[in-house]
Amino acid sequence: SPYRTDGGHLIYDCSFENGIADPEALERRLNARPGIIESGLFLGMANHVVVARPRGLEVLNRPNGVAR
Repeated sequence: SPYRTDGGHLIYDCSFENGIADPEALERRLNARPGIIESGLFLGMANHVVVARPRGLEVLNRPNGVAR
C-alpha cells in the first residue's frame, strides 16, 4: 500500500521478484507519466552498491568505475 508523506504525496514501495530487466526503460516510462516526480531507481549515481542478501552482503562495482 502507498505511504503518504508529510506533504501529502504518495510513495509506492515496489518489489520485483525477478529483478528489473531494463531499469533505464522503466525509469523513462515512469518519468513520462504526469505527476511522477522521482522514480527512486538512482540510475548512474553510484560507483559501488552494497546489497544485503540472505547469506550476507554483496558489493557490486560499476564496470567502468565512473558514475554518470
